[in-house]
Amino acid sequence: MKRVLALVSIVFILIPLTVACGGGNSLLGTWASENPRGSFIFPGGGVRGELVFSSNSVWFASYYEDGSVEVPEATYSTSGGEITVIFDGRAETIAYQIVGDDLVIGREVFTRVSSNQRPPTATEPEPESLITIPVFVGYRYDDIINNEEYAELYTFNNATIESSNEVAEGIIISQDPAPYRERKMPLSGERINIRLIVSSGD
Repeated sequence: MKRVLALVSIVFILIPLTVACGGGNSLLGTWASENPRGSFIFPGGGVRGELVFSSNSVWFASYYEDGSVEVPEATYSTSGGEITVIFDGRAETIAYQIVGDDLVIGREVFTRVSSNQRPPTATEPEPESLITIPVFVGYRYDDIINNEEYAELYTFNNATIESSNEVAEGIIISQDPAPYRERKMPLSGERINIRLIVSSGD
């Protein structure tokens, strides 16, 4: 509970910076920081932090030494080198910059760990027969649906095609269920259905 309160308080005391973001750089995908210092949405104290951006949502994953993870979800929009995050009914705006594979936001530097790279390894089931939904956002749709590990656990029926002038054709820009959410491990012969939105590149 203390960590959640700290996270909420940090979200709303940010001071916008004056850094410009180069046009055409997409936030889409997963960005990671080891030992985040407690800027932007992270309360600090975790051993790893991840930002996962879809087309209009962002998930904040904070991993702690005891194995716990917090994954609050927010919506966001970008304009003129600034990102506005709406969390728990309130909005905060801060400038950001993408430099190569690094995302500079607040005092924190995150490194891109997925965009159109190879698919991640399928998540192993938890001991209590739960499975954590992987991050599909930022990966190529064809790579995901042709991944043999995923085929044993998931179905990807009826993907939606959505135009995007920032994201290359065939890249996944949103998913439902959201990444990091837990679902019951499917029984033999069953699959978890994942709804994907894929960029048309237009």
